[in-house]
Amino acid sequence: MNRYAIMGTLEPGATGSIDWDDYGSFPIEITEVVPDGSFGFRWSGIPAEELDEYSTHVRFTIADAGTGTDVTVIESGFDTLPGGTRYRRERFEQNREGWDVVLDELAILLEGVT
Repeated sequence: MNRYAIMGTLEPGATGSIDWDDYGSFPIEITEVVPDGSFGFRWSGIPAEELDEYSTHVRFTIADAGTGTDVTVIESGFDTLPGGTRYRRERFEQNREGWDVVLDELAILLEGVT
């Protein structure tokens, strides 16, 4: 499952997409950047759709952990998605499973760098 981000720049207000070969292209907008600390973005939960009421917010925080690095990912906004409780729960579970895969792959990638 190849994926990649396409961004012009990493600063608040910048737009781009996260593209998965198997799932399509999801638009994103950078919402915050804290050098050496965190960054956040809004992204659409529906491929090729504009950032609208179906978008959620993701925040990555990176912190020194002595002999390694802690990476925390918080995705919020599920409670305000249209479509009712069942749809919100499904989106939450799908995204949680996706982040598990992404973070596992990130750990493998970074272990190869050290």
